[in-house]
Amino acid sequence: METSSGAERETGLPAVGRVEWGAHFCHFYETKQDLLDVVIPYFKKGLENNEFCLWIVAEPLGPEEAKDAFKAACAGGEEHLASGRIEIISSESPSLSPRQQFSGSDRVDIVASTDWYLKDGVFVVERVIAGWTEKLTKALGKGFSGMRVNANESWLTTEHWKVFSAYEASLDKWLHNRRMIALCSYPLNGAGAAQILDIAHTHQFVITKRDGHWETLEAPGFLRPRPSVFLSTPVAHDIARLSDGRIVEVNPAFLKMFGYDLQEVIGHTAVELGLWANAKQRETYLEMLARHGTVQDFETQARTKSGDLLDIIAFAAPVEVAGEPCLLSTMYDVTERRQAEKAVRESQQLLGLVLETLPVGVAVMDAAGDISLINKASQRIWGGPIAPGRERYEQAKGYWHDTGQRIEPADWASARALTKGETSLNELIEIETYDGQRKIIRNSAAPVRMAEGTIVGAVFVNEDVTDRIRAEEALRRSEDELRRAIDTIPVMAWTLQPDGVVDFLNQRWMDYAGLSLEQYVADPTGPVHPEDIPRVMEKWRVQKARAEGYDEELRLRSADGEYRWFLIRTAPLYDASGKLIKWYGVSTDIEDRKRAEESLQKANQKLRGLSRRFFKVQEDEKRHLARELHDEMAQSLAAAKINLQSASRTEGHGAIAKNIQDSITIIDGLFQQVRLLSINLRSSLLDDLGLVPALRSHLDEQAQRAGFRGEFVANLALGRLAPEIETACFRVAQEAVTNIVRHAEAKNVCLELRLEAEKLHLIVRDDGRGFDVPHRIESAEQGKSLGLLGMRERVTLIGGELDIQSHLGRGTKLHAFFPINSKG
Repeated sequence: METSSGAERETGLPAVGRVEWGAHFCHFYETKQDLLDVVIPYFKKGLENNEFCLWIVAEPLGPEEAKDAFKAACAGGEEHLASGRIEIISSESPSLSPRQQFSGSDRVDIVASTDWYLKDGVFVVERVIAGWTEKLTKALGKGFSGMRVNANESWLTTEHWKVFSAYEASLDKWLHNRRMIALCSYPLNGAGAAQILDIAHTHQFVITKRDGHWETLEAPGFLRPRPSVFLSTPVAHDIARLSDGRIVEVNPAFLKMFGYDLQEVIGHTAVELGLWANAKQRETYLEMLARHGTVQDFETQARTKSGDLLDIIAFAAPVEVAGEPCLLSTMYDVTERRQAEKAVRESQQLLGLVLETLPVGVAVMDAAGDISLINKASQRIWGGPIAPGRERYEQAKGYWHDTGQRIEPADWASARALTKGETSLNELIEIETYDGQRKIIRNSAAPVRMAEGTIVGAVFVNEDVTDRIRAEEALRRSEDELRRAIDTIPVMAWTLQPDGVVDFLNQRWMDYAGLSLEQYVADPTGPVHPEDIPRVMEKWRVQKARAEGYDEELRLRSADGEYRWFLIRTAPLYDASGKLIKWYGVSTDIEDRKRAEESLQKANQKLRGLSRRFFKVQEDEKRHLARELHDEMAQSLAAAKINLQSASRTEGHGAIAKNIQDSITIIDGLFQQVRLLSINLRSSLLDDLGLVPALRSHLDEQAQRAGFRGEFVANLALGRLAPEIETACFRVAQEAVTNIVRHAEAKNVCLELRLEAEKLHLIVRDDGRGFDVPHRIESAEQGKSLGLLGMRERVTLIGGELDIQSHLGRGTKLHAFFPINSKG
């Protein structure tokens, strides 16, 4: 039989890791779940390793429940059971029996503990050992690599305890050099202190769970000792065999540092785990170990399970574990320290770069007033080199004027910020530089204090503000001159800050409103007519947010209480970077213009009223003439025609009959002319049947007379419309078709009516010559073409809209929109 040497097996238990064939250990549990948490992963790993599994069960877990628990744990992973089944043996002892013969595919047997251990209630050591031998032999014969066993010993009673303890000792010896791993489970609530001690001595090691954490208790002489200092130290340790470099033990700090579980580490080498990040450094490490036998302060990098790199300092020394030479390695993680050191170096470099690129002068002084650090900008500001150290003051004298005295720059910080106990300094001062220039600088200083408050120096900042101060002074002078000029112009003017607050009103504005600047700022909408405030303020808020110009008309109250109309115009002013810095505004009196516009509007309204009356009278007269032509003249012509027809039938007098017939023909022509004249004056279809029949008839007649192809489309969903709407629409269409006949030379004409959003939409299209619309409108306004002007006036009078689109050679399209008022 093959020995256990070199045959390590994964237990599936993180607290144990790998063990060799012949391992015999036990487990103390408190609850059923504690028991399952150990046994299920233990057996699953055995199936993965091609090991036959034998589960000896007892209360609190029966055979059926154990089977269900195992199947549930393997859900989604049935590949472990795909080639076999779970066999429950409920009433057989370890003696040879048909029920215990392998079926050829079984991988897990579940046996009740009383069936396995007892025969007629008697426990016999030799019989049980023979059962293990038989099971193991058959498992190996079926191609399994070995056998894995768990036995729950909760069935033990006081009468069986002594003999069973002796059995456990015998089993431990029997397991030596056999391909079998045995895990014995004992309930803590069923064993006393003496019994627990007996159990521990008959097993190689014990695992138990306390406060949610697994612990391993070793028996003397076992290969993997775990001394308390090894486990409790926060420094990472591992122990590896010198013979093959495989790790036999690590402490929790090691697992935490590298991110592994115990079973992932035990039995593997550092190379297999990928701990070495640099192969050359590993070679150096091994050379040092071979030369000196130990390794001290070896700096290298190690790789964690997740692939992160750690900076570590390693130590190594030889140790002997259970008589076998091993190497104890200790590793300190200095990653954070290295990163902190790197950060400090980078911070110092960055500070140096920042100091050299700052446009302001920065200097640091010690408590004695000596300059210890100064940047290049200080040299530019002071007009020469300023060197650290008191001994070089004479080479670097710089002065500023302060109450008539000259003070060396090495003295003012300490004298003011330190000796006078000031916490800070911020002032504008005028200085004389090394090269004789006069400058204005903003001088800021503050003491440097230790944590306990002791002043150890000072830092000061000099900013050359000469150009800015002088520019501000020039700007102020310019603004003063501008305001004086604005006060003299005959326009009300003002300026506003970027947030819209008025900061200047010219004299003409204040004279008109009778308000001072302060009074207006306190109530900016006070002079505005109450009816205008909501409208103008809403528009101003929008334009101000957009930083865009603002134009609006509003009424402003004068000093005597009268309101007058003004045109308000406000324009933004931006600096070179596009930032808004000011608003400028003017108020122009447009009272006279507004009154003129009102008068003109009233006149236009009167003219439109007259036009409306004119068109009504015109339509009434046309209607009267059309009726007279139809009723009186047509009747007379009809009577004359009848008489002539009667006379023409008289025999004889052929010449007279011919003349009569010619007269009848003339009268027929007069009939047609009277009919057309009557229709042009006023279509009877429009009055009798409505707009659609009238337009269709008119288009058909014009198409027949002029020789074009006419198309009429009506999309209306209502009946008759108000008479003025029907009349206006008919006249516009009539005029449009007449213009097409006279000028367009069109081959196709389309007339369309649509009902759209409470509007009547008339469309007249042709494919004729087209025309220049602006030129035609200009001619109409000059009285040269009254047709277009008449159409526009008719549409406008009833509140509609007219749009004409035409291009030379591409025809014309007319759109007219009429508001719909039902006839009622």
